[in-house]
Amino acid sequence: SFGQGSIVHWTMEYEKHHGGYEDPHTLLQFAVDVSKDVDAHLTSAQA
Repeated sequence: SFGQGSIVHWTMEYEKHHGGYEDPHTLLQFAVDVSKDVDAHLTSAQA
């Protein structure tokens, strides 16, 4: 039987220096990718 699992809360602060900068979509995608990699690692460690 598997445990209860884990929850991660990501908090990112991003401040635009002026309106010409785009929103930080690449930073958000990086957090998603890291989360998926950690999940895959932890899932494979339980096998």
